[in-house]
Amino acid sequence: MIIWHIIAILLTLVLVTSGFDWQYFLSTRAPTLRSLMFPAVHIGGLLPILLPLTLIALGNLAGNARTRLIGWAVGQAEVMGVSSLPATKRLLAAPIPRTSLAPI
Repeated sequence: MIIWHIIAILLTLVLVTSGFDWQYFLSTRAPTLRSLMFPAVHIGGLLPILLPLTLIALGNLAGNARTRLIGWAVGQAEVMGVSSLPATKRLLAAPIPRTSLAPI
């Protein structure tokens, strides 16, 4: 539906011309906010490992085949995502510009 694209374009135009996007950017660089949000880095790093294992373990303990199956499906999706990442980055990433700082 083209109407959603038009709404998104107009909303982007309003946010950028009003300066809201720059104010939002500056407010997210505050040291207090950064220290409050940094635990998300650790949680985000552990969640892909712990979630499937927890679901599989809970499914085994409770004898619930559906929970166990969901754990295996989540784990399989994560493995597929990680294994396809190098090819995706190679195809879609912008080439590194050759400068005096970049290795040749």
